[in-house]
Amino acid sequence: LIQYITLGVAMYLTPFYSKEDMYISSLTGKKWLEELLVGHPGRAYIALGMCRHMFLALVLQIRCMGYMEPEQSTITLEESLAIFFH
Repeated sequence: LIQYITLGVAMYLTPFYSKEDMYISSLTGKKWLEELLVGHPGRAYIALGMCRHMFLALVLQIRCMGYMEPEQSTITLEESLAIFFH
């Protein structure tokens, strides 16, 4: 329980202490989404309207509900959701 509380506090405080530039990308597709999810926490919130951990939880929930990507698909579930929310 204490680990979850510590993790929650750390995730809450990260945007206040993260000193990375917010807008640095000219990437598209998978690379853009990867940079969005790994980079500055504020970027994900502005682009998706939610924190990145909530976005990843939503992806996991949709996968748990049985969504499978077609093998011929050129776009992933994560990219589809990012486009929808952006």
